[in-house]
Amino acid sequence: MDCRLVGFVASEPLIVEELMGALSKSAMRDFLAEELGFSSHNHGWGYAVASRLRKRWSILFYKTVIPIWEDPHHIDLNGRLFVGILHARRASKTTPINTFSAHPYMYVLDDGSWMFLAQNGGINRELGLKMLEEKPATLNAELVTDTFVYGLLLREAYSKTSGESSERMLNAIQSLDERLMNAGANGRCMNTLVLQYTPNDAPLLFAVRAVYEEKVKEYCELYLVEKNESFCFASSTTSLILEQAGFKIREIGANEVCVVSLRDGVPKVETFKHV
Repeated sequence: MDCRLVGFVASEPLIVEELMGALSKSAMRDFLAEELGFSSHNHGWGYAVASRLRKRWSILFYKTVIPIWEDPHHIDLNGRLFVGILHARRASKTTPINTFSAHPYMYVLDDGSWMFLAQNGGINRELGLKMLEEKPATLNAELVTDTFVYGLLLREAYSKTSGESSERMLNAIQSLDERLMNAGANGRCMNTLVLQYTPNDAPLLFAVRAVYEEKVKEYCELYLVEKNESFCFASSTTSLILEQAGFKIREIGANEVCVVSLRDGVPKVETFKHV
């Protein structure tokens, strides 16, 4: 699955609007994707955003099969702090094109947390389904995407961990991706964004840079993008457009997991090596 994504912490609505504008431009015409044989991400888009206003949080979740640049929908940006993920999709040849299949996906974890998941790249869907320990009896594999299956696997992996929510999700991501690698089920890249919203009203953001094939490195690269007191992790084309708009960008360049938590409204970023 060839997609564009952005995971962000923003201190003002204007930043979120700029991120969405850059995502829309890169989805409509992706000049890096042209070298891989396609030029747009026209199979839907979506977002999951935790928005804080006067120390109270709201959750905004939306997705549609309409291409982002054609969609008249406007996100509600009344907050003063935003943590979220944005995604524009180009479907793999064997996956459905509909609103359900647009990213992000939403899951409920064993501790009650909500997990919103989006990917660029993905896994072998059939091998992923075989790796599930609790296979949904009525799941039709042809009606779901590889990323949806990845989310089922990640939910299972999370249920086997213990500790604080951020530690559990980090361990789940790392153990799952290692299992996928060992099983030969990983894709050319598995860049992953997770927004976890815990029962104690605490949003957590996880950004995974996982690129495994040199041929697609330029297209699949994930960047750290910064402006004022806001920052994001964004796909290559989107990042280069943001650079033209005055953002500072830096290639992440190596496989790693970035974990973002909030302490009294101030983001704390921790980085860990990844497979």
